[in-house]
Amino acid sequence: MVLDSVAASSAVVGVAEGGGEEPFNEVDLSADLPTTKEAGAIFEEFSPGVANKQIDTIAVANEFYKTHDDKYDFLVMFTDWIVDLQGGFAFHQGMQNLTFGLGNRAVFDASSVGGSAGELESILMMNRIGLYWPDAKKLENPPIKKFRFAGAAASNGPPGPRQVTNRARQAGTLNGDFGAFGPYTLGLNSAMSIMAQEAGHRWLAFPLILHPDTGFSADSWDLLGRANAHWSFFFNVTVPYSQFGGDPRASSEEGNAIIDHGLLPSVCPDMEAGGTEQNPIAERVGANTFQMEPDELVDGFTLLDQYMMGLLDSDDVGEFWYVDNPSFRGGTSLQFAAGFGPQDDLVFCGDRVNLTLNDIWGLNDFFGGGFPNNGPRFFLDRNNLFAPVFGVLGDEIDQVGGDGAPALDVKTMAFILIAEQDPGKKSSAVKQVNTFRKTWEVYGNGPATAGLGRFDTSLNPDTF
Repeated sequence: MVLDSVAASSAVVGVAEGGGEEPFNEVDLSADLPTTKEAGAIFEEFSPGVANKQIDTIAVANEFYKTHDDKYDFLVMFTDWIVDLQGGFAFHQGMQNLTFGLGNRAVFDASSVGGSAGELESILMMNRIGLYWPDAKKLENPPIKKFRFAGAAASNGPPGPRQVTNRARQAGTLNGDFGAFGPYTLGLNSAMSIMAQEAGHRWLAFPLILHPDTGFSADSWDLLGRANAHWSFFFNVTVPYSQFGGDPRASSEEGNAIIDHGLLPSVCPDMEAGGTEQNPIAERVGANTFQMEPDELVDGFTLLDQYMMGLLDSDDVGEFWYVDNPSFRGGTSLQFAAGFGPQDDLVFCGDRVNLTLNDIWGLNDFFGGGFPNNGPRFFLDRNNLFAPVFGVLGDEIDQVGGDGAPALDVKTMAFILIAEQDPGKKSSAVKQVNTFRKTWEVYGNGPATAGLGRFDTSLNPDTF
């Protein structure tokens, strides 16, 4: 078959038996024909030149299940080589969600695509293991660098003589990754908070709200930021102090730890800004002055996060709030920053909006039950029967006790190293993945979730 022209930038050309049947025979169609190969797939891949190899996480998952039981909710993948994640650092790949009440998140089951018969919920691709510090302490508490800006930048700083300060954590070291070498930063994140963000995407962050003042409108998306799957830059997601102590923490799902200074007319005057009825955001400079915590870091999960994860009952969440109509002190809208990553020490103006879970559930009530993903949290069991969440039960019932009562859900995780060559049981990459695994289990079941996390990272058979 000859094509006059092809607009696609990449393609796979050949014949395949289908159904993922092996072997996979990659050939050069210009040089290797005629050829005889065993049935499976015979193909050539055409794509623009890439500096680094890419990864097929679905193929890895299917390969994993050839030697391991189907009992893992998460597959957490690392490579021992520089990998091209197409511009990303790490990502979450949803394979299943049977939980209603998470917000703008569909209920689906694609676990079979990954080779699972119904257990697999998420694939996490965490990049090259060598990107991260090799010791547990730095994985959780990496070195912090502080930057100070003078001049014009100070105009957005906190009230008083102090200049703007921005901190960054050194999350690890680049060794040719992204074409660079040396220490790198992911802003206020550590390796563990990045892992928490990707694992947290199993449940977070998707809820819409029924805005207290405007009802169902564009403002119903105000809690959401980047890709509508992270918390908004203007959502106060301060993690309870008791979970980590020390510096204030914002949720691993982005957002910020925000201070409400209340009325400070010298900073944020309550005045008309010459807007129109059609553009109310431009009409008013918010009266309240807000500031991102000067020593903010990103770590763990808020009470709302933990409820969405199935770790807390709804009665334990309480009130939460965000800043509506955010603006610079001069009145220019700051709404464009809703998808930004966390940043410490920024001062801005706006209107505080207090919310409870009823403002999320209210969207479902507003539409007569037509938005079940924004109603109270419940899940769809394996027999397609609606089932309520029992107390602090998670998304599914993995076990049932002798009395028939549902047992607490444990999220099982398999940590996988994808190696270019057999790394051997003593390789530094294998050891480093194991250190990361053990550190995550302590972090995820400890301070990140106030001790409520139920992540099990044991693997059978184990490589050690």
